[in-house]
Amino acid sequence: MKKIFYVLLGVFLLSCSGSNDDVVDDMVLEHALQPEKAYVNYFEDPFSYIMSSSYYQFTYKDNNLMQISEFSGSYLTSKISLSYSNTQIKVSSDSYGSDYLLYSVSNNKPLKLDCYLNGKLYYTQYYIYEQGMIKVLKEFTEWYDKELTTYYFDIEHNLTKSEVVKISYGVEKSLDTYIYSNFDKAQNPYKSLWMLDNLRFINLDDNLIFAKSLSFNNFKRIEHTFKDLVKDQNSYTETHEYNYKYDSNGQILLYHPL
Repeated sequence: MKKIFYVLLGVFLLSCSGSNDDVVDDMVLEHALQPEKAYVNYFEDPFSYIMSSSYYQFTYKDNNLMQISEFSGSYLTSKISLSYSNTQIKVSSDSYGSDYLLYSVSNNKPLKLDCYLNGKLYYTQYYIYEQGMIKVLKEFTEWYDKELTTYYFDIEHNLTKSEVVKISYGVEKSLDTYIYSNFDKAQNPYKSLWMLDNLRFINLDDNLIFAKSLSFNNFKRIEHTFKDLVKDQNSYTETHEYNYKYDSNGQILLYHPL
């Protein structure tokens, strides 16, 4: 498996900006939904049955997400801003001035991500698009740690599986496998929100919003298996079910009367 990883690393460094039309057509957001509000629970704890009145409000301009404001009741608690150039998207928070994400993009899809914490580069992610899959390589700046995530799709452009291999000092330590199933027929409201992943100032599960944004429809079940590669044994398997609400047209409601 180590040999496979190093071959993939070479591919990332040489071709992360290569041909990627097979999967990423679904990430071009000309006609993507633009949700105005979403409960914090649907982002930070999507498997919880305990709802809170706290919510995010989204602001757009020229089909671009520009601002995310978090409210607790009527009180504004935080604000996240996005700025755009031809090839970059910067995501920053008014509460964490020296922390920000800097995406290098092409046709509104990420090719590279630099994450800065306290003004210093914390890690870099590289994205490569292949037929039926997307690979994301995360390299930490101050540690000899890497993560390689591979997303797999079916012929209907829905996400079926992802695998996360964690590597430390060149040794593959663990494998997280996620199986996605029980898809609805609704449009995906997360497609315009993919860049909100990796934010320290939003308490997200790893890569959850990015994973949700990739599917054509919405998965409602995740089975997660963790394997210790050093001991070569599965440590645990857990299953989570989403409990989405839908409007009269069968579309997901990210915000609704409680």
